[in-house]
Amino acid sequence: MVTKKQIKTITALIISAILLTLVITPLAKAEEREIKVVIDGNEVTFPDQKPIIDENGRVLVPIRTIAEKFYCDDIKWDAQERKVTIVKNRNSEIILWLDSKKALVNGEEKELDTSAKAVNGRTMLPLRFISETFNSKVDWDSAAYTVKITKPQYSPYVDYTKIKVEEDNTVTLYVKLKDNLPDDIAKLMQNKKNIKVECKVNEKQLFILDSYNKINIDVNLNQKVMTVSNVKFPSKTNKKQVINYTLLIATEENSTASTAFAKFDYIILEADPNAEPVEVEKVEYEKGDNPNTINLIITLTKDPGHYVTVQNIEIKKYVNGKPDNKLTYWSNWESEQRRLSILKMPVPEPADELQEVTFVIKYNGGDREVTLTYVVPKR
Repeated sequence: MVTKKQIKTITALIISAILLTLVITPLAKAEEREIKVVIDGNEVTFPDQKPIIDENGRVLVPIRTIAEKFYCDDIKWDAQERKVTIVKNRNSEIILWLDSKKALVNGEEKELDTSAKAVNGRTMLPLRFISETFNSKVDWDSAAYTVKITKPQYSPYVDYTKIKVEEDNTVTLYVKLKDNLPDDIAKLMQNKKNIKVECKVNEKQLFILDSYNKINIDVNLNQKVMTVSNVKFPSKTNKKQVINYTLLIATEENSTASTAFAKFDYIILEADPNAEPVEVEKVEYEKGDNPNTINLIITLTKDPGHYVTVQNIEIKKYVNGKPDNKLTYWSNWESEQRRLSILKMPVPEPADELQEVTFVIKYNGGDREVTLTYVVPKR
């Protein structure tokens, strides 16, 4: 005979089982719902392991699929340290450890809100962290269960760009064009004289190259591909360098005016620990190509054994004692003459009164400096 106490116990167990079922069933259905990833409007296909949502509510995706979508160059796996390294364009290096919320981006430690994991034999990475590291915008559409990623758009006509540093220390720039390339721009691209490459180091212009500088330009409009090779690449110096390349195209046929058409990911060159700091012997000037520019000629006491650029010095300019920010950083280094030429430095136009332009060149980490004064003649 079943007692009242036993009936109460059985009833409580039945109710608990029903409540547990109500809790588990929605969660199980939520886990079964497929997560979609869309990059620039195109849905990403995951051939085997699908994206998951981890215990921290973060979307994790298979490393190889997402690395390919960001055009990464290499993926390295260290089984002993349970470490994965993603390399892109020799500049962006991301290191993550399985089950760790620590990451390194170009040597700088980052704290994550979740960790990479191994799922069904696949390395799964936090999608938001990887995307934002590559300067992309990430949005979560909860209704559609979709992650929407928007890559940085430098041009409405460029699908993506890649940059490769060759063994001979030159750079090859690769541009994949979109299908919406207007006829007038396509016509401009067919004339190589309309195309130039600008290089900036630490946000200062180092040089601009065109077809006269022996760069190779190949445009295949049928395949929607443009390649520019034999582009100069700065050498290591005694300072860290952040390098950017921009592809410029003329605004109209054979025009000297140009506009940015495609930009390329920066490259970080770490300082060479063996590079010696520069020591300046003297500073002179010579007339520039037009009346309103001069070239600064900086001679060093000795060849420091590395390529010298404006990154090895600091230039400040004053006109009649007042700071003037109109500077150029287009330079040329001649190692045999130990000479660094800063080209096309702007100076004021002649006026009714004499104008005194003073250049202060700091070097050796800013500890030492030399000055040069140029007097603008009266008009």
